[in-house]
Amino acid sequence: MAQKQRIAILKKAHMRGCVLEPDALKAFEGYLKTAQKGVDEVLPDVLGILSETTHGGERITGALMNDALDRYGQNSTSLNNAEAVQVVPLFKVPHVRYSERTKGFIELQGEGPQAILSAAPPAQRVRALHDRFLTIKQRLQRTVNFKKAHHSIYKDQSAAGWEATLATESTDEDRPPLYRLASLEGMPGDLVMTVLARLSRDPGTEDHWLEDDTTRIKVAFEFDIGECYTSGIFFDGVIVVAIGRWQADVFRCTGMGMPPAEARAHSLAALPTYVDFFGLGPPQNQLAPMKEREKNSLHTVFMLTGVCPARAGTLNRLGTLLTKVASQPDVYPPWGLTFVLAGSFMDKAFEYGDTMTCTQDAGDGVGDNHAAFQRYINQVVDRIAHTAPALAEQASFVFIPGPNDPAVGGNMYPRLPFPAGWFEGAAAKLKNVELASNPCRLRYLTREIVFFREDVSAKLLAHSLVPPLKEPGHVTLVKTVADQAHLLPLPPRFASVCAPLEPILRLYPLPDLVVLADRDASWTQVYKDCPFVNPGSFSRSGTFLIYEPSTGGYDLQMVPV
Repeated sequence: MAQKQRIAILKKAHMRGCVLEPDALKAFEGYLKTAQKGVDEVLPDVLGILSETTHGGERITGALMNDALDRYGQNSTSLNNAEAVQVVPLFKVPHVRYSERTKGFIELQGEGPQAILSAAPPAQRVRALHDRFLTIKQRLQRTVNFKKAHHSIYKDQSAAGWEATLATESTDEDRPPLYRLASLEGMPGDLVMTVLARLSRDPGTEDHWLEDDTTRIKVAFEFDIGECYTSGIFFDGVIVVAIGRWQADVFRCTGMGMPPAEARAHSLAALPTYVDFFGLGPPQNQLAPMKEREKNSLHTVFMLTGVCPARAGTLNRLGTLLTKVASQPDVYPPWGLTFVLAGSFMDKAFEYGDTMTCTQDAGDGVGDNHAAFQRYINQVVDRIAHTAPALAEQASFVFIPGPNDPAVGGNMYPRLPFPAGWFEGAAAKLKNVELASNPCRLRYLTREIVFFREDVSAKLLAHSLVPPLKEPGHVTLVKTVADQAHLLPLPPRFASVCAPLEPILRLYPLPDLVVLADRDASWTQVYKDCPFVNPGSFSRSGTFLIYEPSTGGYDLQMVPV
């Protein structure tokens, strides 16, 4: 190594607070020769590792340098392994909880696979709801000026006025926070107050109630509930910001809206320390090199939903798409492709015998359903293998169950991945097969993708307390799930959710892409800098989604029917 380059290395190290001793410089030179890498490729990462393990100004010995180089080599291996779309295993999704005592998030010990085999106790289901309530509360307290909102909301009852008020950032430190419901007792009847609470309706009396983590109170609406709130689906069990007065043991509500979401960058900037909310997150010192690799990535993700071979033309359209992709190896190198294939693969809902194993006794008819499912999967796999053998050999394929497909645990959310035994034939024809849950999380280096195949809008609207505002349905849906920080925020009596596995349904912080694949026509919507996309049904309309992790770009395309 030339003396000029040695001096440059020493200067760069000094700028990072590291003083290299001669044996450290010699160790670094030796590594470059054996690794056959350039200085500019290795030095920034190694100095970053040294900065994390030493104090500013500390002299770097040969032993410290060798240790840092070992860690750099391990990180490089991890980076190479991560240069594919990774399915976050259901039981590897972090369970993160906000602590009001420490004002930060803590990761809890996750549940094992046995969680799905036993019913969660009621306390565990309540705790999952409470976790989400606290997450929304800390988000709201960070972004909203509550005391100012009292009078602004009261004066301007329009939806536009509400949105403008909630977008106001707090600037007065001594202004009060949100009121807890238990603290309303004894308040002057003319005082306008803001509360964050869960809205529900008593099915017996039709009375409406607000509840938080302190108590439950009756609420009376003193405004046209069809006009004075933000956009969103106000279903039974929704978490709302409510404005009103406490009079005669009833909260007289004069305004109501969704607790506004925030952009991913704002959520992450508020964290005092690095937290992996998503799963399979890299160590913090790998984030920067991973982002650099993303920029030059040739990886592409194709997402197809509603791939039902029983529908006429589905397999032909699939073959057409695969042929076109395989004919452009310069644009779509086979090793850099991931195909996400989501159900329902069956055209009719699977009829369960034993919902835990998807087995049946002789003569109950379920065997025919199971055989049909295996036949449909084999048809999809065979079409891939015969049409594009290069893709079958090198590309990755992720299979996700849809609403009509069989699943261990029946119709409970999240739906578990298909058992591996059902794909034994597929594994012989497709070299890289991943079986994912529904919803599922996909990671590519630092990119985070959430995929949910369910008719969420229909489920929420079925339990709506008030009619939605007159705007496109997908706009309302996107705002609802983002503001509620959850893919399916219905209470347990309306949606069967396995509480130990509930964290995979959470949407905080917002990821880089959310795919809400329902039966409606395809659409896209950006909310709080996060793109939400519905690819539409591939079997019905031939539409699908292409995602480019290098840029975060996405595009809806169609194979002619």
